[in-house]
Amino acid sequence: MGAAMQRRNFLLSAAPLILPRRVFGANDRLKLAVIGLGNRAKWLLKNEEFPQADFVAFSDCNAPRMDEARQIKPSLERAKTFVEFRTMIEREKPDAVFVETTTHARVWVAMQAMQMGVDVYAEKPMSLTIAEGRAMADAAKKWKRVVQVGTQQRSIPINEWASRRIREGLLGRVHTVVVCNFEAPKVWEPKPAQPIPEGLNWDVWCNQTELRPYHRDLQTRWAMWRDYDGGGQS
Repeated sequence: MGAAMQRRNFLLSAAPLILPRRVFGANDRLKLAVIGLGNRAKWLLKNEEFPQADFVAFSDCNAPRMDEARQIKPSLERAKTFVEFRTMIEREKPDAVFVETTTHARVWVAMQAMQMGVDVYAEKPMSLTIAEGRAMADAAKKWKRVVQVGTQQRSIPINEWASRRIREGLLGRVHTVVVCNFEAPKVWEPKPAQPIPEGLNWDVWCNQTELRPYHRDLQTRWAMWRDYDGGGQS
């Protein structure tokens, strides 16, 4: 999430759509929760303001991260913490959740939240594969949930300006587009097992992927490995 991001307007603009189960009053505030407290989530909690909402709970299979998140600002200190996000939703009943997990866990978590009656803001990419993305979109329709995926390239003002100028014909007829891309993720090659850090539920972290022996490179550099990020057209 970079400068001049439009994501901050999501919950405010979506407020009439969120919470169909209760009527909004003058003193009502959105109850928000965060699932996954990595760098993206911490950036959001530190830099964004939600004047009509309160963060009531955090969930992460890496317990120390939740304590770190609560220390970001005074308004977060009273947020309750849960290793199991479904328990969090059941007990705290948030109106919407931010799904800030690793890519390989995102769709599964988001669909569980939607099925439990919660609206979702999900980080990019939406899914690991096209099939997963379609399943998530179908789930949003089935359970009639509000879902937004944060993709800053669609929100940065300079990109919107450039797109508008092209559509207006400023460049004439565009016949060729050259783009750059990142190197594709690699296949994980087994490494000697390392001790699982205290407070990390490695089984939950692995989610739908193979329960591999713990290694720090797998946990902290997961975006480099094909089973965890960059699959299909994510």
